Amino acid sequence: MQGHCRFCAPKLLPLKIQNDGLPRDSIDGVYQAFHACIDVDETIFVRECVRWRMWWTDATLAVDRPAAPASLAESITLASKALYPSIRHCLTLSMVMPVSTATAERSFSVMRRVKTHLRSTMGTEHLSGLGLINVYREREISAERVVDKFTYQQTRRLAFVFKV
Repeated sequence: MQGHCRFCAPKLLPLKIQNDGLPRDSIDGVYQAFHACIDVDETIFVRECVRWRMWWTDATLAVDRPAAPASLAESITLASKALYPSIRHCLTLSMVMPVSTATAERSFSVMRRVKTHLRSTMGTEHLSGLGLINVYREREISAERVVDKFTYQQTRRLAFVFKV
């Protein structure tokens, strides 16, 4: 979906169509925003939008149609999967689209706090050890030698060395 017009699907809302119509440039804008997500070419999408507009604006059809819903959720239920699959898909995508980046911003804020906490609680010995590992990163370190050295430094509750 293109970012510049991703919120143009509300132009397909029945109440909006009854008040403002659905001009061709609006249809083109919706198609450009959602063409990657819908499985029809532009001609079919335009025909579907014209049928949708006719359903909500034609006076002769007023007896058969329900009142125009103002909400996106109600509009989705009235957009038949058989008659208006692309319009239904566009409205559904608009319904699930996040309206802000607050969640991502909160995640970054939490990450910043966690990193600050880790930095403040890390002991100097641990920090020095990480620094040395970084300085000597080209050196090959034998895991067995590290475990052996760690094992024999002091008495442990858990035995690291199993003698057979």
